[in-house]
Amino acid sequence: MCGCGEGGEAAGYGPKTRFEDGLARTVDWYLSNRRWVEGVITGEYLEYCRRVYG
Repeated sequence: MCGCGEGGEAAGYGPKTRFEDGLARTVDWYLSNRRWVEGVITGEYLEYCRRVYG
């Protein structure tokens, strides 16, 4: 299993955002973009992807 433990820290990698803060920001984004979420739920977004990407 791979994680962000000692190897990541030794290479200079690490989280820029605390998990709790990132989760709160993610929830806020979804709440602020309800139209996009609704499009995903109804299949409108899937149809868009099919049209654009074939």
